[in-house]
Amino acid sequence: MSAGTLQICTACGATSSEFGPGPNGRPNASCKRCKSLERHRFLTLLVELVAPRALAGGALLDIAPSPTTTPRLREIGGDRYVSLDFDPAADRRVVDLRASITQLPLPDDAVDLMICYHVLEHVPDDAAAMAEIARVLRPGGVAIVQVPHRPGVPTDEDPSAGREERIARFGQADHVRYYGEDFEPRLEKAGLEINRLQTDMVPEDLRELFRLAEYEPVWLVHPAGSAPPITPETIEAGLVTALSVVMRRMAAHAEVQRRELEEQKAAAERWKRTYAQLRRRLPVRVLLRANRVRRRVLASRGRSGVPAS
Repeated sequence: MSAGTLQICTACGATSSEFGPGPNGRPNASCKRCKSLERHRFLTLLVELVAPRALAGGALLDIAPSPTTTPRLREIGGDRYVSLDFDPAADRRVVDLRASITQLPLPDDAVDLMICYHVLEHVPDDAAAMAEIARVLRPGGVAIVQVPHRPGVPTDEDPSAGREERIARFGQADHVRYYGEDFEPRLEKAGLEINRLQTDMVPEDLRELFRLAEYEPVWLVHPAGSAPPITPETIEAGLVTALSVVMRRMAAHAEVQRRELEEQKAAAERWKRTYAQLRRRLPVRVLLRANRVRRRVLASRGRSGVPAS
């Protein structure tokens, strides 16, 4: 999409003629208000469709939460929302639990909906992590999973690689692999069934409006042998009406801006009234003037070498 056309952030509802740069200077990628990237904006659309059908009595588990999507996920999950990260300090995250995805501190079948976005490429033992996803998801629960992915090639991985080699091969110093076509068999080996979703499910005009990537695979995974709470066909049909979801987010964003502006105006008016009242009070005016004189005297004594009393 060319710069200068209207773009809407699905995560926060902000509008712009052009988004800001993304990682490595990628142009027109990052929302200037909430910093969402293409993958976050696609996720927010998916969550609106999946969450109402997946959430029952279990948890909404957010692994390594992103500040762009956490507010809406907390709103949807309420007191069932749980955020978790192995090393929250690394990205200045505030989470409910500090733990590894390879050893989730949750009972079996405890999770209705899990968000696992750009996590598994950081984990040396991704087989253990996938097994834990299968263990904690209840029958009928689902996880929305995304990893960096290259189609048509096998996974490239080496947890023992050094920093510079990881950057060159995997894109980041804290990545240990770049997934390829064997990503899905790995999930299936862990006891998960999968459905691959892609951004081309979104109508092209909306894809341009929301600035989504042309190729952005996401996997909807659920325990093998159980029915998923929603099918790709239902999701695709729902994405056609995605604009109405985003319009609600835009309205909420506009309301927040209106309240903030009113609060700023009210604060400015209060200060004006207080300042006017103080200026009318002679003792205050006298004290202010006396204080100015005192500062000049002290400064003069300091320059002349006379000790100030």
